[in-house]
Amino acid sequence: MNIAVIGDRDMVEGFGLAGLKNTCTVGSVHETEAALAAYLCDPAIGVIIIQERYADRVRPAVRAAGKEPFPSPVIVAVPGKGDAGHGQETVRDLQQTAVGRAVRMGDEKP
Repeated sequence: MNIAVIGDRDMVEGFGLAGLKNTCTVGSVHETEAALAAYLCDPAIGVIIIQERYADRVRPAVRAAGKEPFPSPVIVAVPGKGDAGHGQETVRDLQQTAVGRAVRMGDEKP
């Protein structure tokens, strides 16, 4: 299973320095949609890391990918430099989808 990264130059280069090869620098909605579609069709990709600002621009495509039958890559939105940092909610949504019910985090009360 491989990991793919979609984001701006800084993010992609950072993951590239960590050894990831499946990276795509994007700037427009069209580039983001094309990269996401290519990685979703690649059976070798198991995780797609996408920078939040670009995930927000193609949110319908990200949500639709999450509803595909398995095996489909897990898509994780992560904040980049200057992003709002709402990735925690995305992770929570992924957990709820995977488990089928709400998952408590740490010391959260029910």
